[in-house]
Amino acid sequence: MNVFQISDIFKKIIALIRDFLLSRNWPEIISALKIVVVVISVVLFIGIVELIIKLNIVNRAKSVGKSFITPSHFPKRIAKKWTKIEERLKSGQEAELKLAVIEADKFFDDVLKRCSYAGKDMGERLRKINASQISDIDDIWQAHKIRNNIVHDINYKLTVIDAERAIKSFRKALEELEVL
Repeated sequence: MNVFQISDIFKKIIALIRDFLLSRNWPEIISALKIVVVVISVVLFIGIVELIIKLNIVNRAKSVGKSFITPSHFPKRIAKKWTKIEERLKSGQEAELKLAVIEADKFFDDVLKRCSYAGKDMGERLRKINASQISDIDDIWQAHKIRNNIVHDINYKLTVIDAERAIKSFRKALEELEVL
């Protein structure tokens, strides 16, 4: 095959395409396509509405907006974890007291994370809380400082009173948040 024969084949193909496009009744085709598109849109819309209903998206969005946090966000095993923390506190041994404060701090931090408070650490998350969300936010800060002293200073002596105060602060805040 030479270049002229290939050129003739392309000319014939182009002529066939041109004849096909010019021979059609395009207004009727476009009208039919419009009807098909409308039907598909209605079916998709009905599908989206049904999906929203089945997934209960609207009710979930309402419940999230109702309050800062609701108990339904947290599993029942949380009460068991908190009970274990308070049992450590009752032992009166310094090592157990320290562990109780550390665990309570971590517990509270996990609650803040679940409430979608962003931050690389608990300090950053606490800065995003105001007194309207937790009335005694200053007490939480003090409890967190006690935890930091325990973790960062090996010679830190934790008294029973300080440990009880810290745990009480965390407990009160968790009750305000309706976690406990």
